[in-house]
Amino acid sequence: MKKKILFWITNDFTEFCIAHNLQNNSNYELYAIIDVPYNTQKFFEKQTLVKFEKVWFFHDHIKKDFVPNLKYLESFEEKYDITLWQLSINERMFYRFYDFHNYGKQEIQSIAEQSCKLFENILENITPNFFISKIPGFFHLEILKNMCEKNKISVLIPFVPKLGYKIMISGDPRTINSKHEVLDSEIKNRTFEELQNSLKNSKTREQIKDYLDGQGKKKGLINAALKFIFSKNNSIKNRYTYYGRNKFKVILFMLKLVFRDRSRKNFIDSNFEKNPVKHSPFVYFPMGVDLERNILIGAPYFTNQVEVIRSIAKSIPINFELWIKENPANSTRSWRSISDYEQIMNLPNVKMIHPEASNYKLIKECSLVATIAGSSGLEGAVFEKPSIIFSDTLYSQLSCVTRVKEMENLPKIINSSLKQKVNSKEIDKFLKLIEKNSFNFDRLGFTTAQTDTFFFGGSLLDTEIDEKIMEKFLQQNSEVIETISIEYEKQIMS
Repeated sequence: MKKKILFWITNDFTEFCIAHNLQNNSNYELYAIIDVPYNTQKFFEKQTLVKFEKVWFFHDHIKKDFVPNLKYLESFEEKYDITLWQLSINERMFYRFYDFHNYGKQEIQSIAEQSCKLFENILENITPNFFISKIPGFFHLEILKNMCEKNKISVLIPFVPKLGYKIMISGDPRTINSKHEVLDSEIKNRTFEELQNSLKNSKTREQIKDYLDGQGKKKGLINAALKFIFSKNNSIKNRYTYYGRNKFKVILFMLKLVFRDRSRKNFIDSNFEKNPVKHSPFVYFPMGVDLERNILIGAPYFTNQVEVIRSIAKSIPINFELWIKENPANSTRSWRSISDYEQIMNLPNVKMIHPEASNYKLIKECSLVATIAGSSGLEGAVFEKPSIIFSDTLYSQLSCVTRVKEMENLPKIINSSLKQKVNSKEIDKFLKLIEKNSFNFDRLGFTTAQTDTFFFGGSLLDTEIDEKIMEKFLQQNSEVIETISIEYEKQIMS
């Protein structure tokens, strides 16, 4: 019997590339849900590179005038054990970040219901064996992922497992899909210094920096602007993620961003410490990127980082300071408001650190790492430092990591964690487990190659795709695509 594979395909064409390779296996039936802007959808309506059994265009099923049925939504929540408001309120498109459209309660319920009904229809219609998708960033994709899990459909998601230039395939980025266990004989009992060198050699930070530097160059910005101004944009009418936009509003918004970014960056450069000097023991809190999955979906009740910082500042011992480092990747989210930074800096026991300061140096000097959902907790363990986290993560299983669930227990948790010892053998085994269950793949580099080829370096996503250019892209990147496709086949056939 053929195995049915359902793909979720977005402007990140990685899943489309995988489908292109897997179609050569006669044992598979391929289906796809396409979630792309209007102009990009034209390519998928006509393309002949991948032969899907059936395709659904997600946004064609989301109508503006649809009146929600609350009884259906109530029964859906009970059936799939999903709290829709938790996902909806944390949806970044509803977060007012883009300032184009005020999504009302009924409108959000309408979008949620139409998404749920479409997904139920698809899953009942084809009963897939596997669901292949990117890491869910939007609430509707997280809903579908949870539905697949409830229906015992194997979910396969690629994610970067805290080690540079590697990728892991799992049903959830918070868990290791342990196809390969680590034997005691394989543990090298590396010292902390050896573990630190191993982590540095994986070049995780360098990979992220290279990606952010590329994003900052705004390649193709002028051509993207001209294309945007002189072409039709039907996404405004039929994509809920584009509601309220028009060319004038977008151009005004982008101009506003330029001045706002400059003002905020000037504030950061003038007020944050680039080379902080340690006078007291301190807890280190590297901030996460706002409006990203790690926090919005991974830590749904700790999305206000200013309040989390305030709670930590209240809970540390009297002789301690709390050092806060802004995330350099938050430049992609226009930094934070100056008022947010001022609230943090007004706390008497808090020191604000510049985003360019060395993360490793700060971890090495601190007594405890605190992070909502970031990789700094694992890096802390490698540097022999315990950590507290506010969500379940890939490394939650480590004994030196404490998960915070209730803020009122934070003082006790911090005091207890400060006494926690880190076991180098445990860390060695965990890193070995990641290495055995991951493979070499530059996910960020492959994403950059796609945005440079199709989307003016990421400056304009609603573009028409030429099939010949896509075919050339597939040929030029055939080795990379073959690498990840083979790993997917291993998961499917296991």
